[in-house]
Amino acid sequence: MVCGGFVRAALIIHAITAPAVDVDIFLVAATPSAGLSLAMSIAHVVASELTVASVAVSMSALTLYCIHPTSATHLVIQIILCAFPSIGAVLRSFDLTPCCLAWTGTRILTTPAGGYYLDTGVILAILLELLFESLLR
Repeated sequence: MVCGGFVRAALIIHAITAPAVDVDIFLVAATPSAGLSLAMSIAHVVASELTVASVAVSMSALTLYCIHPTSATHLVIQIILCAFPSIGAVLRSFDLTPCCLAWTGTRILTTPAGGYYLDTGVILAILLELLFESLLR
């Protein structure tokens, strides 16, 4: 699942025509080992479709620095190495409303805060604990 600012950019412009694109891929998996297996599968697919110039690995992400073969667009693809239990859990981890968007390959999903951004264009910094506490009352 792709989340964050790339989804917003794709809704506004044809994002692949930009000179540089940053894509964050979040994993929804039942277990950490299933998440790692999924991350490796995604990395192999990316490597088969794009020219991977370099790779960086940290505790939190596998980052692939790529070049699109036909448009010469520079792509930074980060596979976030944290298996989330649900799409909602991923979206709740963002603190800026334009990032509270997800694309599953067939649908765009958002939170109420992300929907507010889509409706108004107003960017809000979300105080997550206060927001979720108020929703639970």
